[in-house]
Amino acid sequence: MNGLLHMHGPAVKKLLGWKIGEDEEKWCEKAVEALVKKLKKKNNGCGTLEDLECVLANPTPNSRCITIPKSLDGRLQVSHKKGLPHVIYCRVWRWPDINTQHELRSIETCSYPYESSSKTMYICINPYHYQRLTIPKGLNSSMPSPQPAPSPSNTIWQSGSSTASCASSPSPSVFSEDGELQAHQRPPPFRHPKSWAQITYFELNSRVGEVFKLVNQSITVDGYTDPSNSDTRICLGQLTNVNRNTTVENTRMHIGKGIQLDNKEGQMHIMITNNSDMPIFVQSKNTNLMMNMPLGKVNRIPPHSQLCAFEFNLFFQMLEQSCNDREGLNQLSKHCFLRISFVKGWGEDYPRQDVTSTPCWLELRLNVPLAYIDQKMKQTPRVNLVEPNSTIFPESTINVTSAKALCAQENSVLTTFENDDERHQLSSALSAGLAAKKMSLGQMFVDGHRLPQCQTQDRTILRASPCLDPTTGFTTDDKHTDNTFMFQNWADTEPSASFWQTDVESCIALGISQFEKRNKKLNDIQCDYDKSPANAKALDMWNVGVACGRLPEFQ
Repeated sequence: MNGLLHMHGPAVKKLLGWKIGEDEEKWCEKAVEALVKKLKKKNNGCGTLEDLECVLANPTPNSRCITIPKSLDGRLQVSHKKGLPHVIYCRVWRWPDINTQHELRSIETCSYPYESSSKTMYICINPYHYQRLTIPKGLNSSMPSPQPAPSPSNTIWQSGSSTASCASSPSPSVFSEDGELQAHQRPPPFRHPKSWAQITYFELNSRVGEVFKLVNQSITVDGYTDPSNSDTRICLGQLTNVNRNTTVENTRMHIGKGIQLDNKEGQMHIMITNNSDMPIFVQSKNTNLMMNMPLGKVNRIPPHSQLCAFEFNLFFQMLEQSCNDREGLNQLSKHCFLRISFVKGWGEDYPRQDVTSTPCWLELRLNVPLAYIDQKMKQTPRVNLVEPNSTIFPESTINVTSAKALCAQENSVLTTFENDDERHQLSSALSAGLAAKKMSLGQMFVDGHRLPQCQTQDRTILRASPCLDPTTGFTTDDKHTDNTFMFQNWADTEPSASFWQTDVESCIALGISQFEKRNKKLNDIQCDYDKSPANAKALDMWNVGVACGRLPEFQ
């Protein structure tokens, strides 16, 4: 290494003196060089270059946080690879064999841990503010050692379909001797979904057609026009869109035989087979984790090849490791959404950076893993905030300002539901409140609003990331209540982002509706109105109540 040190300044040379291990020397040097630049030019955050040198010279967890600004996707580009900053610098100075963020957990005294990085602009990279977790053997055995992220042509897929397998090596702690999940370790979800997954079809940033619920374990999605209601086939060719442009039309012509989705033996080992004559592109965090690639990586699947797109054994082991970790469960739920684009790719290897820029794409939502997460979430105690403990129904209808004031009168805050039990609990309370008013339809305010940049009438912004996605275009103020499940429960056609004068619908309500697809679901509404300003006679749009949650000091 000494032969290379002359290329760097004294600060980089000094920090490299504490490097652990001898692998990937050039990559480590570039990582340290990038960090030195960030620490020298930052104006805010916590910790300095001198603080980093001090903790490396005198290793102790009783040291200051050393932070760097968080990028848009949370990752740091170092040479040919992207990675999470705290993982990168733990590899440089503590554990050179570390693979993923799932092997690390922050210490309690860290003020800017990775687990809370979504709530702050900074992330702590002090390697002594993280502890290494013990990963089950089965999880490690399915992951290769750190390596450069492969180019789109690297073969993580298999050609043909006869030998493809989606099972990873099992963990002795979770699996029996014959490799099957032990019955007491894998209980059925509390509410087993009627469909194992659902598919939504998009053209650019617009959803086309209804959501397809998958019951059969093998489904074909093709570009043809068979109008029969088969539970084994979805024909995209019969879907119409008045806003379809030439690029989309040309892409749809190449979908052809499309793809086949196989839920192997109903065990959520998901294989995707490309039956068409053009490539498809798949983004699966589960697959990327198995292959030790960046979680956001988009993989190119050539014609007549297939990919293991979801491996339940890996998911289940991660679920077991997320005990009492609500943020970990929140992150794991993102592994249950797969995106598949026909013909055109997206991401850092392609001109199109976002999936909403591709002409034709699918979102696959895996209901069974999400049900497991929901069950685990119910068993995980909340931190600093109890379940929604009161619903208030004043004599007259209210706007959001009045709703917050009513909660404040009870020393509570506007809150929401974070699992299906709480959704039904609030819905039942709303129905009772309506009945007391001799009404059968109406809605109540829950915590949640559009991101500031999404509170606009500019359709170009609303139809682009993050505003387009209802799971990322909104946020909640009650940071002690996990909003992951909530944002998966929008009413049909919502959020609609309707305008009234100069305002866009930015607040959220839970409603009782005469329509099944809208009943007990979320709706985006005008914050400053007690009724729909566009249709004051629509009773299901009357805001009659509010959901409040109480902080522990008031219990």
